[in-house]
Amino acid sequence: MKFSIQRDELLKVLQSCAGISERKQTMPILANILMKVDGKKIIITSTDTEIEAIFNIELKNFPENNKDNFTTTISVKKLLEISRAMPPKSELNFVFNPDKMRMKVLSGEHQFILSCLSEKDFPNLKNTTVEGEFSISQENLLKALKKTHFAMGYQDVRSYLNALLLELVNEELRFVATDGYRLAMTRVSLNKDIKLNESVGFDNPKRFIVPRKAVIELIRLLDSMPDKVNISFSKNNIKFNLNEVTFTTKLLEGTYPDYNKAIPKKGPFCLKANK
Repeated sequence: MKFSIQRDELLKVLQSCAGISERKQTMPILANILMKVDGKKIIITSTDTEIEAIFNIELKNFPENNKDNFTTTISVKKLLEISRAMPPKSELNFVFNPDKMRMKVLSGEHQFILSCLSEKDFPNLKNTTVEGEFSISQENLLKALKKTHFAMGYQDVRSYLNALLLELVNEELRFVATDGYRLAMTRVSLNKDIKLNESVGFDNPKRFIVPRKAVIELIRLLDSMPDKVNISFSKNNIKFNLNEVTFTTKLLEGTYPDYNKAIPKKGPFCLKANK
């Protein structure tokens, strides 16, 4: 069971996975990524049980009749260190031994052997009934997140402040963040093809409280992702489909503060300054 992949292509994915995998995990398998070789592509999944990112990579040098499909989990930290140590544009060759649960990584004169854990214990975020979906350009989503995320709380006892509020109002998506002392808010107009599941009750406005860590990791992913982003949501989760990447996060429970009360309607003075 083997496959080959370009070092630069894998390194980019592993850097994203390392940010998502739980560093102070209570479950050893959370320090691993799920690696699934299926046909001519490899599917890599990273999770901390609250956030999940799935990356699809096409294998260019995979033989047509090769049926060496397999699934296992491997340490993201160790694999990332190996990839960083290899020269740019080099090729990494993987050989998996399912009997010994060992992964051999070969590149030039270098050889590494890593222990694997069974994929049966790897956690996955449960799929729930989709309540609706819409799309937004990568550029608009990234700009809106960067304009507001700095105002999120950090280690506040009120967990909903350590997050960013997404509020879907008719054909507008609002981004709001506050730590109780400062507040940032911006709006993005959406297209008219917002699809809602009529069998599921839908509140207007619809609110999503996205955890701080998920916001930070999503910004990192968007920095290198082109085109539009398809967003679907359910009662407990929100999912971002970014071309070859699917990013899902659980939503925080609780009531977000009424930010409209903190924004003055009118003031005696108006100041405009050049950025």
